[in-house]
Amino acid sequence: MTRLVCQMYGFRKEIEKDPFECFRKVRELGFEKIQLDGFRGRDPKEIKEAIDAAGLVVDSMHIKHSLFISDVDEIIAEGEMFNCKQVYLKYIDDEFQVEYGYKFTKYAFDKALEKLTAAGFKVGIHSPEYDFNTLVDGERVLDYMCVEPEGLSIYPEPDTYWLSVARVDPLEYCKKYPGRILTIHMKDIDTSLDLMDMDANLRECGAGDVDFESIMRWGYENGVEAFAIEQDSSHKGIYESFKESLAYLKAIEEKILAK
Repeated sequence: MTRLVCQMYGFRKEIEKDPFECFRKVRELGFEKIQLDGFRGRDPKEIKEAIDAAGLVVDSMHIKHSLFISDVDEIIAEGEMFNCKQVYLKYIDDEFQVEYGYKFTKYAFDKALEKLTAAGFKVGIHSPEYDFNTLVDGERVLDYMCVEPEGLSIYPEPDTYWLSVARVDPLEYCKKYPGRILTIHMKDIDTSLDLMDMDANLRECGAGDVDFESIMRWGYENGVEAFAIEQDSSHKGIYESFKESLAYLKAIEEKILAK
């Protein structure tokens, strides 16, 4: 079974318009599983109906920062609604991106982790580039957040694009966490362009500089369960971009599995 899943952030506008059509088209592209990324103003029950109607499975979910701080019960309820027990803190909100904010978030996250783990959830954190360019107690933010309390597990979710923006080699970073990464975000970049200009440098997988084959080979050997294809925006049309990325990564996956 393929480990390639669809990260839904890129389809946020399509979900706002018509979730049933959006999820149906995602399934028609060839995806079987998705990483859910918010409800885009829609009733969660409607989103659940649309996902079920399309025949898709929610592999994991991105959860906003505030719920880890103040409403862990809502995370549990959402996970149970979508039959999904792998959740990630999507990103640390802007107002918390100072030393005290990071430390408070770590404290609250670890408290949430206790409750979520007891409820059968696997819990991790996703990280944009600024988390690799900021240090807390001498550690990059993602590494600081991923220090595990005794007896509990935290799953970092590396993003190939944001690591590249931060001038960190994605594969070398993943190697820091063998057996602890469940999902990697697969997103390409043209590093010859301004690294801070996503509108210009974002590419479909295979059209940029990320070495996806090496990352996937490492992932298959080190417990990665999902390679989540993501495309924040597209000049070609979002469905076309995902189609190209899926075809490229599926060919790599088939090569890996053939050996």
